[in-house]
Amino acid sequence: MKRVALILLAIFCIPFSLMAAEPDNGYDIIPDNYYQMIINGSFLSDFAFGAFPLSIWADFGLSGLKFLPDLETRLFVRLEAGIEYSSIRQDPFTGAILSTGDTNRYAVAFSDGALILRQGIIPDYNRAGHDRMSAELIMRMRWEQAFPTFSEIRKNDWTGVFGRDELKEYFKEDNPSSFLPGTPELAGQKYFLSNSVSFKITYDEYLSDRFAPKGFSFSGEFLFAPSYLMNSLDLFEGARTDAYRVNLRGDYTYPLFQLRDERDKNKLSIAFDLEARVSFLFGSAIPAYLNDHSFMGKSAVPRTLLGKGEARITFTGPEFLTKGTYPKLYLYASNGFGGGRIINALDREQGHELYGGYGGGVELTLMEFFEFKMDYRNVYTPIEGTSTSPSLSFSAWFKMF
Repeated sequence: MKRVALILLAIFCIPFSLMAAEPDNGYDIIPDNYYQMIINGSFLSDFAFGAFPLSIWADFGLSGLKFLPDLETRLFVRLEAGIEYSSIRQDPFTGAILSTGDTNRYAVAFSDGALILRQGIIPDYNRAGHDRMSAELIMRMRWEQAFPTFSEIRKNDWTGVFGRDELKEYFKEDNPSSFLPGTPELAGQKYFLSNSVSFKITYDEYLSDRFAPKGFSFSGEFLFAPSYLMNSLDLFEGARTDAYRVNLRGDYTYPLFQLRDERDKNKLSIAFDLEARVSFLFGSAIPAYLNDHSFMGKSAVPRTLLGKGEARITFTGPEFLTKGTYPKLYLYASNGFGGGRIINALDREQGHELYGGYGGGVELTLMEFFEFKMDYRNVYTPIEGTSTSPSLSFSAWFKMF
């Protein structure tokens, strides 16, 4: 009964936001040594005043497997289901960027599952349960069904954005389009199934210290989602996936200062972080959920290349009441570059954009079990089809092991 009570508490109390939550499309962070973990839940502001979770995801895994001497082998299953919001940012026929992209919102009911196998390659004798280099194989399946937003449904508008004058010709109920190059996930009856396989290599030289981490890491991932991977079935009336993605990432952290008291509690630590990411997207039908080209939470112009760099300084401490309870303050500045042609577009013309922004936030961790976060960000360069007004968001989550 105690376990059931904790799970129910987590479901109703995990992250909330002032705006529709954006999905996390990555599988970069995999916790160590656990059997079950409820990660998060997302809320939508126009459903039950944002007080009831509409999606939730959980990990189930086995760790400590020893297929090779001194190397970790881990097997995970991630399951996610719920409802989230998306936007039609490109012309469904031509793929051109729409100036009204931010207002063309619709809801998506989805279920998402991934099987993740992680194998150590080079052991790390300084950190128990970690490998200096590891490889991952990720097999993922996702199902989606699009429909109007809840605010539109309350007005008895059952067509929503799909019935607007500028878009309704693409989404005729009596004669749905067989294929929409600009929005391949919305053809036919607006539902589809997508499968992908990813390969990832990570090299990690970080020293374990949650207050003063030090070191660097690199990772490279190739995602493979061709049409012949059961991604163009006739059942879905033209909705299909044919996409490939390459992600490269590098991180570096250096502790500038740390002060502990006589009981080994952290009084104050200051760390400096650098992060660089490069992402390539290509293919003839890239659905929205595979498009990870964003800048500081804003949708970037969906070109084939996106590069981002961020510098951050973090102040952590003091620990109070008990170990594992502490505040954190961080400030950061980001710059980005987008280039190449626009994905899913008939026009093959090349182009580029420059991005810039800054932000900061505070976090509060309670006994390493509950975390609360407030984040402010401001993108000061215009992004075509996207509002770049400053945003303030709140989130909270439980860690369950």
